[in-house]
Amino acid sequence: MKFSRVSLSALGVVLLSGCIPPASEAPPAPMPTPTPTPAPAPVVTQAPPVVQQTPSVLAPVQSNWIDAPQTAGDWRWRRAGNESVAEFSSPAGSVIARFACTAGREVVLAMTHGNAAASSMTVRTETVDRTLAAAPREGWLETRLAARDPLLDAMAFSRGRFALEVPGAGALYLPAYPEITRVVEDCR
Repeated sequence: MKFSRVSLSALGVVLLSGCIPPASEAPPAPMPTPTPTPAPAPVVTQAPPVVQQTPSVLAPVQSNWIDAPQTAGDWRWRRAGNESVAEFSSPAGSVIARFACTAGREVVLAMTHGNAAASSMTVRTETVDRTLAAAPREGWLETRLAARDPLLDAMAFSRGRFALEVPGAGALYLPAYPEITRVVEDCR
């Protein structure tokens, strides 16, 4: 019986040794701190050159003008004395189209042109196409419209764009932005 008591005691010691936590291990060595490497210098690339429309260069006249590429630029409105003026400028800053309300309640529509002999301007909108008598004046081709002329409304609401064409010279395909409407409303 003693043998079995010793065996049981040894077995108990072995079993109890499984409950004792193992000796603690040495803490892991700290990771070396990486030395910061400088960020690479940014690579400077130049944007491709932007082709800009100059005041004397108009786009070719398109038979399907509504799908023609829009003339690059943007409208700006300003007050010039008693006149309300909307000007369309190319990305280079050159004014290439202008709407101005005169003191006589007329809207002067002017555009740049490349044809010194031009005597007319065709306005194309979604609902109206009209050729107007025009006069060259200081590098511009100008025409005048009564403030209540329906052509002005047609220009302001023409599927977002309208065209100004000079026979034999080219065209401007301009967005119908609110600056135009403001000039027309100021004139009425």
